[in-house]
Amino acid sequence: MAKPQAQGPRAEDFRVPSPEVAERFSELERRVEAAIELITRLRHENRELARRLAEVERKRKQAAERIDSVLDKIDTLN
Repeated sequence: MAKPQAQGPRAEDFRVPSPEVAERFSELERRVEAAIELITRLRHENRELARRLAEVERKRKQAAERIDSVLDKIDTLN
């Protein structure tokens, strides 16, 4: 005996959503769009903060090297 073929959805499986359901989907869509905008803004901010951090770390390293150099010169005076 042959197995019945799996069939896709039928036209009667799709119904027009009620106004309440349609409104909830609209609200969900607005929230998803807001989340996408927030994620995009936070990613941009994160890249900018990472750039600034790298710059501060570079300056800190330079300052530490200058301090070490000054301390070495002071040690040679003693």
